[in-house]
Amino acid sequence: MDLEKFFDRVNHDILMSRIARRVKDKRILLLIRLYLQAGMLEGGTVSQRVEGTPQGGPLSPLLSNVLLDDLDRELERRGHRFVRYADDCNVYVRSRRAGERVLGSIEHFLWRRLRLAVNRDKSAGDRPSRRKFLGYTVTAQREARLRCILWRQWKRPRTRAKRLMKLGLDRHRAFTSAYNGHGPWWNAGASHMNQAVPTRFFRKLGLLSLIEEHRRLQCQLRTAVYGTVRTVV
Repeated sequence: MDLEKFFDRVNHDILMSRIARRVKDKRILLLIRLYLQAGMLEGGTVSQRVEGTPQGGPLSPLLSNVLLDDLDRELERRGHRFVRYADDCNVYVRSRRAGERVLGSIEHFLWRRLRLAVNRDKSAGDRPSRRKFLGYTVTAQREARLRCILWRQWKRPRTRAKRLMKLGLDRHRAFTSAYNGHGPWWNAGASHMNQAVPTRFFRKLGLLSLIEEHRRLQCQLRTAVYGTVRTVV
């Protein structure tokens, strides 16, 4: 779900009312109001800003979270599983029909409560594997390849070689691997990436293994089912 021109259409009065719930110092509130109303240069003419937040301003992402806290709490109240970053939000339901129903309901909530519109061209009910969130897609593959993300982030072959050497590979292997010509998905499963970035690397970062978590939940489910059966018998 994407909000239409979010940073351009934020209602100042609604936003300030949300900030005032947490900030009691009137001087800070006045300063934030002046920040929101700072003039913008358009076509060589400075005009007063009556809605929206300054594009690229360091305070804008924080203010978006303050405003959209209402959305987070509403989704939690309804028992939905969701993830949100600024004005991009994914809500996970069991079927396409449920997705369309939730999208319509949330669209009504956002307009009624926050005067925000949903961009229907960029919002839809679909499988996670067919939708992107922050540029990434949850695939149907059994392996969650975080190494693929790292390989993409390193971008240039020389940068990849330097990173691989920093992670313990010798110079010859690092450069051979960095310039092998294969794509990120292939390199994610290759031996040089598994050696340079072993599983313990991600565990130290506090990241959860989806495969291990899936197995743990399956084990708990089997224990609960068979334990119940034995108890009944």
